[in-house]
Amino acid sequence: MSKTLVLLVTGSVGLTVWAATPFPLIDLRNPAVIAALFTELVSAEVRYSGASLGYQIGSVLGGGLAPTVAAALYANWGSSAPISLYLTAVTLLSLLCVVAITRKVRAAA
Repeated sequence: MSKTLVLLVTGSVGLTVWAATPFPLIDLRNPAVIAALFTELVSAEVRYSGASLGYQIGSVLGGGLAPTVAAALYANWGSSAPISLYLTAVTLLSLLCVVAITRKVRAAA
């Protein structure tokens, strides 16, 4: 299997998993649903701080750390394959977190 084909298959699988998560929430036509998911994870006393902390940590780790890690992986290995593995691992971790969050919210309901 060529590297291009592996990249396309990996990207397609990742997008499929990603699309299966937020779009059912979007179809509810209620913009507060996604925000409500995060706010339900913490108690009312610290709800705004808890939701904000989740958003901020996510943007720092996802938006700030990922390019640095990718550059270091490429510099060390001279190939983009480790970057693909890193992104795959991060997306799988994200998927596990979504599953865990969903279970916690369902258990609380």
